Amino acid sequence: MPFFTNTPERIIFTNKNTRVILSEILPVMYYHTLPNYYAIINLIYSFFS
Repeated sequence: MPFFTNTPERIIFTNKNTRVILSEILPVMYYHTLPNYYAIINLIYSFFS
């Protein structure tokens, strides 16, 4: 279960709250695309694992 910390939020990746993750990470991606690039890649990997 991958774990990432974002500023100013902390997002925990689990299969049960995928919708919550997307609703939180999409706005973060918009403002902090480059800092969250690693988290975005792992989020994609989590869907295929």
